[in-house]
Amino acid sequence: MVDSKAIKSHRLSGGMSISLLCFLAAVFLGILAESFVIFSIPLIVLELTGSASYAGLAFMLEWIPAIVMYPISGLIADRVGPKKTLAISSLARFAIIAASSFLIYNYSNLSLGIILGCAFGLSFLLPFSRVGAEKNVAILKEDNNVSIVHSYVQSSELLAWTLGPALAAYASTSFELVEVLAIAGAIFLMSFVAITFHRVKSVESHPVTEKAGLWFGVSYILQRKPLLYLAVLNCFINFLFAVVISSHAAIITGVFELSEEYYGILNFIGGAFGFANLFVIPFLIKRMSMMSFSIVGLTLLAIGFLVLSMTSEFVVYVMGFAASMVGITLFNIFNKTLRTTIIEQENVGKVMGVFYLINILMLPVGGLVIFLFADMIGNQPIISFTTILLVPMCLLLSLRANKGFD
Repeated sequence: MVDSKAIKSHRLSGGMSISLLCFLAAVFLGILAESFVIFSIPLIVLELTGSASYAGLAFMLEWIPAIVMYPISGLIADRVGPKKTLAISSLARFAIIAASSFLIYNYSNLSLGIILGCAFGLSFLLPFSRVGAEKNVAILKEDNNVSIVHSYVQSSELLAWTLGPALAAYASTSFELVEVLAIAGAIFLMSFVAITFHRVKSVESHPVTEKAGLWFGVSYILQRKPLLYLAVLNCFINFLFAVVISSHAAIITGVFELSEEYYGILNFIGGAFGFANLFVIPFLIKRMSMMSFSIVGLTLLAIGFLVLSMTSEFVVYVMGFAASMVGITLFNIFNKTLRTTIIEQENVGKVMGVFYLINILMLPVGGLVIFLFADMIGNQPIISFTTILLVPMCLLLSLRANKGFD
């Protein structure tokens, strides 16, 4: 088994640490801009139309192209490399936002159609940043402790997802539409600048063969049992989070009878706890096996979700969500390290494109469960039932997947 002792060597030379910092800055800025846009556009559409249905349409347009593009983005990342993938993603999204801003400024009567088209275009490019970052970590693992690199990347992602919605809520009420888009465009441009300073190690070129078809990633996962177990495990966890996140607003406004602004407070505190937890990960890696990260993480996640399902106090609810966020950050050290251990560098894009696709599909499934059953039995009983049903299965799958370290 590969544990912390087997991957303890953490070598970052002075030049490499600067390059790694540029990569992390690019990841942080890219996801900050993504989360800012993802939360801003539905708010903008709601303000333009006063219709919750149009806001829902905007949210749908932000995700459907991304689902389609995940496998394709993996193929492209393997062909052009992670640095170009990340650079193209950031620069192209800056260009889309710049064009949309120009059109809205000159044709304000068409603002709704332009902003929906902007959301649609940006969604096509979202998967490239995810797959590009994963591909880059696969290259970096030869020179660094892969678990610590993953913790750095996860830290950047969590901080961005914590700040993005808060920035979106502030900007949507304080700035004009073109100014909001300008903020997002500027952040994407800074992400592009950051990745241009990242030095990528030269890797052996792998020509595209018949294996590079879209079904290669599916067959690759099916043929490697630990990776298959990990994919199913990720599906269950994403489903649980979809159930919980889809329930937040209803529980806060219904059970606790609080205003919607407390929803933002909950997400900010939960993300902050998850981010703060990552500061101790380099210390824990020296003392814990990868399997321990999974068991402790899933246990905390289960405790947190059960607290969410039982409490009638907002403060306790926040504590439960914070515990679940700490749990998922610990689990993801196991999760991402195992993926990087199993998947060869030359296949990361093709395989992770499919892996992300499988997992993102569980988000609407979790929302559908809430839509179908919440009015009948309530959100909290659904959270309790799904947690009790799926977390033991997650622990079993984790034990099976751990054999991938052998």
